[in-house]
Amino acid sequence: ISLAPAERSQVFLLRHLGLPMIERIQRMPVGPHLPELERSQWWPPEQLRALQETQLRRLVQHAYASVPVYRRLWDQATVHPGDITGLDDLARLPLMDKRALRAAYPDQALALGIDRRQLVQYASSGSTGQPFQFVMSRAEKGRRWAAMLRCWAWAGAYQGVRQVYIKDGHALGSFSHGLMHHVEQAATRMIGLSAYDVHDEHVDKVIAELQRYQPRVINTYPATGHRLAQEMEKRGARLPLHAIITSGEVLFPYQREAMERWFGCPVHDFYGGEGMDVAFQCGQSRHYHINAETTIIEVTDADGQPLAPGQQGQIVLTNLINTSMPFVRYAIGDLGALAEPEARCPCGRGLPLLDHVTGRSSDQLTLPGGRQLLMWYFTDLFR
Repeated sequence: ISLAPAERSQVFLLRHLGLPMIERIQRMPVGPHLPELERSQWWPPEQLRALQETQLRRLVQHAYASVPVYRRLWDQATVHPGDITGLDDLARLPLMDKRALRAAYPDQALALGIDRRQLVQYASSGSTGQPFQFVMSRAEKGRRWAAMLRCWAWAGAYQGVRQVYIKDGHALGSFSHGLMHHVEQAATRMIGLSAYDVHDEHVDKVIAELQRYQPRVINTYPATGHRLAQEMEKRGARLPLHAIITSGEVLFPYQREAMERWFGCPVHDFYGGEGMDVAFQCGQSRHYHINAETTIIEVTDADGQPLAPGQQGQIVLTNLINTSMPFVRYAIGDLGALAEPEARCPCGRGLPLLDHVTGRSSDQLTLPGGRQLLMWYFTDLFR
């Protein structure tokens, strides 16, 4: 994207002054990892695979030695860490799921001997509404930030570019209120607005704030971005946007079309979950680039056996950077497919490609004849 001279100055200042200051305050190092990731995204696939396999062997050894829930699970399956030498061996490990990790948390799911004072706690609610708690260390969160910031840059959402985060809280999640909350928003040039307000009688206030702030990037949920496009079109309200980033829900084609048509900029969809920023659209193709340096993604059948690229199945994730509370072959409950082997993105990055994510496995309807339909089929049918 093209940045004005003042914007380029803001990007430089935040990258080299503001971000290091935030890192020191939060004790979450991003700076050492971001340049590494900016280089490795251009590595050939073979080099990225070799990196993944090195990280995987280290992770499996650690999980077996230090995390009781994995030692018990793998002993029951008669699998030893020495059996896992590369990505092709992953299917020998049994699947982990949210129910088992929730039951094991914290004492059986966290690494033994870890300094719990250094942990950052998260909670996400599942289909049951019961919160699922997980943690990572401050250092691990720094690496997660680095992967997230690299992907945002593909959409032109550089640190220092004026951005609005319409979800729940601030994107960086550092300060929720008070003086430091305002300092952080000013330093990052990123303000937070409530997604709930877009869906109720407060939408006019949201639109007024957006027009006052004049963001270049909006980061939001697909349904919220779609509603915002509809409401702003009704009012003839425009913004100088060059990108919209969506995440947190399945992005339907009609939502993308409405946002791109009214806002006049591309929509970049982002897929992740349970503290993993998994895959992101760079804007040059419909595929998602997988953050291979931090995550392994498999698509498997119900028994955890890998499916061929292009074939839809359950998404299974391995977090390569969270050793505090490992996620190894974690069946997250989403459905999707890896890209076909011949698929290439014009951008030239060596990162592997995810073809699509279609929703939660609980959103799937199985017909008497065995055919399976996802709920978004009916969303489009009755829209």
